[in-house]
Amino acid sequence: MTTATDTQISYLPVRSGEGTPLKLAMQRLWLRGRLLPIGAHLFVHHVFRSSEVEPVEVVYCFALPRDAALRRFFVRGAGFSIRSELKRVEEAIRQYEDGVLEGRLSTLARQYRDGLVNLTLGNLRPNETVTVILEIVAGVEVRDDGWRFRFPFTVAP
Repeated sequence: MTTATDTQISYLPVRSGEGTPLKLAMQRLWLRGRLLPIGAHLFVHHVFRSSEVEPVEVVYCFALPRDAALRRFFVRGAGFSIRSELKRVEEAIRQYEDGVLEGRLSTLARQYRDGLVNLTLGNLRPNETVTVILEIVAGVEVRDDGWRFRFPFTVAP
């Protein structure tokens, strides 16, 4: 029989297929924006730092609030800035893979299920710090006595 004390759940980044820890740490996480009864316009900032000795590919999975959409994203670091572009899936995947093979920092965002998004960063260099900014538009729940907004910051394992 397994009890809650016997089972440990970890949200640490690990190497795919190996399960060994990845030296990638979130430095900061914050949410800013405007909430109005007609909807929300939000910016979620994540700052990551890689302490790996080789470039890595990082898949960052996040959930969007109910009735929300990822409008665009930005990735910034020392000497570079990337802004998302909407493309056909096949073209976006091809450009991402080409960039990775050429050794360039590449990004790809894909929505797989209702509200679940993967943002992939390829060729994150050793000791590099990147800021990922997600621009999100979302609905709010209007009630007789006001309105309510919920924002998920984690995805359950």
